[in-house]
Amino acid sequence: MKFLEKDTVLVDIFSVPPKTADNSRTPNALKIGSAKLPLHKLLEKDFSFQAQEIYHETQSGQVKVGKIFFRMRMRKPLDEALKWYNHQK
Repeated sequence: MKFLEKDTVLVDIFSVPPKTADNSRTPNALKIGSAKLPLHKLLEKDFSFQAQEIYHETQSGQVKVGKIFFRMRMRKPLDEALKWYNHQK
């Protein structure tokens, strides 16, 4: 629960080359950048769309290249774990 409260998921964003004339793809995908998605929204049960910046790493630092819009939810409910966690606080 503390992990969900304070940590993030690192998502790498890639550009996939278009299909060729024979309907196949070349295996080389180009990494555009990365985004860190906060996990605390799962505990708040906020299932609305969120936006996060995508940054590309360069030798001189990070460059913002865009935004990713996402929505997250847990596959199984966290209600019992949340009750226990809040009781422990």
